[in-house]
Amino acid sequence: MAVQLVGKVERRTPLPPGRYWVTVSSSPTAPDRVKHFLQWTESNAQTVIVDKQEPMSGGAMLFAIFTVLQPTTWDGKQFGFPTVAGPEIQTSADTVQRPPEPTPGSVVSDFFGDFFSSPVGRFALVAALVVVFTKSGDK
Repeated sequence: MAVQLVGKVERRTPLPPGRYWVTVSSSPTAPDRVKHFLQWTESNAQTVIVDKQEPMSGGAMLFAIFTVLQPTTWDGKQFGFPTVAGPEIQTSADTVQRPPEPTPGSVVSDFFGDFFSSPVGRFALVAALVVVFTKSGDK
């Protein structure tokens, strides 16, 4: 599995044309942040197209993918900075880094831990291999 970089954070203002994603979170000190973001999208409907919205945490958070058609004002202090979204970003799940799939070697390593990295473990491994190969040679 190849490591995929999710995109760069866009810190310029006005926000240049492009496709972006952002997660906006309300908090006790800023309870209307999600509402303000939705108002921002409505007031900039001529320059911003909302491609996808996913309410999260009972509405206290909102994941959004949007396209900016023309330079548009952006409140990075209130909403944070958006991340450039390539075509592979279709949902919030596409922005999460996932660990690589387990390999047979990593499964064995997880099962035995660091046993084979110790001198006793290495000796046991070599001894087991000698036994296996001498028994298979007897046939």
